[in-house]
Amino acid sequence: MTATSARHIVLMGDSIFDNHSYVRYGPEGKSNDVITHIKNRIKENNSNDNATLIAVDGNVIKDVSRQIKKIPKDSTHIFLSIGGNDALRAMYTLDQKVNSVGEALLTIYGSAFKTFQTEYRSMLDQIQKEAPDANLTLCLIYNPRYEDEKMKIMTKVGLASLNDLIIQEAVQRKLPVIDLRSMFNEYDDYANSIEPSHQGGQKISICIMNIVQNHDFKRPTTTLYV
Repeated sequence: MTATSARHIVLMGDSIFDNHSYVRYGPEGKSNDVITHIKNRIKENNSNDNATLIAVDGNVIKDVSRQIKKIPKDSTHIFLSIGGNDALRAMYTLDQKVNSVGEALLTIYGSAFKTFQTEYRSMLDQIQKEAPDANLTLCLIYNPRYEDEKMKIMTKVGLASLNDLIIQEAVQRKLPVIDLRSMFNEYDDYANSIEPSHQGGQKISICIMNIVQNHDFKRPTTTLYV
């Protein structure tokens, strides 16, 4: 691969990508965060590709506007994982008392979820306007590793609704999607209840490199990757 055809991978979003703080004490002394895993794979391939992390731990959808200003001009592939922190803020709706199943559904699809959809859609518009030539991939929000069964059920219900909104946007824009819900299927994929571990980051990096190397962005279609 020549320098002119080198790819530049950019990671945007929250701690799903910016997980360095949670893997510093990984297994066997390993402490690779997602961006390090990707850079190691680039090095193994002896390519001229590059990878840049602009995701910020703790960011919510509205914060991405600041990240957009940092998108490198030569970006070829942008991966976006955002919404988990917004979901945590919206989870309060699932603990509200209601009088019927119908009222519960209205609560789930109420203002918090409508706000999520509006802000997520606007954010994608901004990214595609700022980097129209970059290939964009979205990520679903994975289910936290909660021990409490009630919390597990409640978050699965809420996140299913939010992930459906993300999938709708991906389909409308014909963007590929990384299904982190299915990918994170082992206890050790998590560094704690909500952050990716060394192992989880490795899984993410493998999927990202697979998309960069094999997805045909010239024929836009929504494909789910795990």
